[in-house]
Amino acid sequence: MKNFEYIDEITFQKLSSEQQKEILEYRSINGLIKRKLNSIERKRKQIKLKQDEVKQLKKEHTRLLKKVKVYSKSYNPIISIVPNIKKGNIYWNCNVKVRGNLKSIYLGSDKLVRKYLQEQYSTRLNISKTKLKKLIDVEVRDKITDMIIDDYKKFQNTTLRLEDLV
Repeated sequence: MKNFEYIDEITFQKLSSEQQKEILEYRSINGLIKRKLNSIERKRKQIKLKQDEVKQLKKEHTRLLKKVKVYSKSYNPIISIVPNIKKGNIYWNCNVKVRGNLKSIYLGSDKLVRKYLQEQYSTRLNISKTKLKKLIDVEVRDKITDMIIDDYKKFQNTTLRLEDLV
């Protein structure tokens, strides 16, 4: 921006009214330009402050995401209780699918599982497989979900049995 040198009052008074008018208009526009540039600079500083605030908020957002992501659909386990029949004997497993990973938990033989449920729930030893599956599911579902929410990696790396889940 080109500057116009200062003209003292005596020289200014000697100029014609037309020239004085042009100088006053120039000074007015020059002052307006300076105010606008200062305004732009203040707004740049405000934008910089807002950008810093957003940066801090994003850091906090990321930190909180690590805590709450366990509540997303990908962390909700799909639990199924399945009987395995080998050489005429029945063995019970709990299959847990979380985030695309399948973990099979051995619960025990049919005899041991029925005995455990008889002790815990006073059920008959000869209840149907369907009722037995429902009882086992009720027994282990909350515990498994809590274990996954608390520490998913530990859940995946730990060998679990029926005693650990009840």
